[in-house]
Amino acid sequence: MKTSLKTLAPLLAIASWPTYALDQKECEKDMKKEVCVELQMLTDPIICYVSAPKIDKEITVGAGVELCSGSTNWKKTIACYNTAWTELKLNRGQSVALCKGN
Repeated sequence: MKTSLKTLAPLLAIASWPTYALDQKECEKDMKKEVCVELQMLTDPIICYVSAPKIDKEITVGAGVELCSGSTNWKKTIACYNTAWTELKLNRGQSVALCKGN
């Protein structure tokens, strides 16, 4: 049985926050300071992982981990996956293979 990223609701709540939330000043305009500080402590692979379901609602935990593990720039990784998955219409495995390591 495949585990969907949707089962990780608490972490995925972060993915619904605006991208600019990682900028401290912009974040504090919309959210509590404590939440913004917590966001600053997240690593690129984690932010990538919780952002992936914005692009692919059915991405599995395994595909999300493969895509995002080792990411040093979550925005580039997610942008690549978005292009591969939605615009180039590559399948999930091809999209992950193409974009992991960004």
